[in-house]
Amino acid sequence: MAHQTIWLTTRNKRCLKNSMPIQKKKIMKFKCCTILLIFVVAGTLCLSSAAAQDKELALLIEKITVRIESYSNDKNWKATCLEKESKMNKQWQPEETRTTKSIAKVLGGEENLEILEAIEIKDGKTKDVTKEAIKQAEETREKMKKSAAKKNKKNKEGDKIADLFPFARDQREKYNFKKLDDAVLDGAPVFLIEAMPKEKDEKLLDGKYYIDQKTFDVLRIQGKPSKIPMIVDEIEMEMVFKVLPENVLVMKSTKMKASAGILGMHIRQLAEVEYSDFQILPSDSR
Repeated sequence: MAHQTIWLTTRNKRCLKNSMPIQKKKIMKFKCCTILLIFVVAGTLCLSSAAAQDKELALLIEKITVRIESYSNDKNWKATCLEKESKMNKQWQPEETRTTKSIAKVLGGEENLEILEAIEIKDGKTKDVTKEAIKQAEETREKMKKSAAKKNKKNKEGDKIADLFPFARDQREKYNFKKLDDAVLDGAPVFLIEAMPKEKDEKLLDGKYYIDQKTFDVLRIQGKPSKIPMIVDEIEMEMVFKVLPENVLVMKSTKMKASAGILGMHIRQLAEVEYSDFQILPSDSR
């Protein structure tokens, strides 16, 4: 009986040994199926999440577009304008600065500047260049009128601001949009959207847009042209906007930093403009 028991045990061991490869294959097959199922489920969830995010972004952009379309573009207004232009050295410290104070008026959609004062600081010396600034402003105004006449359209402030936004219905197809993490601007929560032009173009901005979470107003833009002119090495832009109580969208401030090489010379420029004391004017103002 002892020998028989030993023989049965040995036979059982052999059977067990022979069945091990089959069991391992079943286990491996089960694990592979489980892993594949996990990948399929994860992929489905990722696609669903991406689709949900795309839908959320599309809805957000539509709300921004509707808000932009609601602005009043037929109002006349004026504001105090303080412009500071600086020529910078290699360390981006000012070598020469001109500060111009003026009254900016938008009448019938056309913007005009009335120069009040212009002061230039160079080599530690201060110089009144108001007359020179007035002459330059008049020359610039004439050039813009001629350019507008050739294009058979007016130089309208509303059009300028609208052109800066990629959210207009006829502009959206030119961009790829991405919603970034929400941010805080001046103590208030904002949506942060990145707009990337599909094609390189000097007129299309590649940048980030700060959007008011309650009103869907565009509050700030930080970016640069998607195509930089050949002679320009670097250019950065920042624009801040506000909406007047009369539902008029205006530019509150701008800042542009640029460097360029021309004929062996390297020019670094910093331009800053601030608008304040906004006032709506009567429709018959001149």
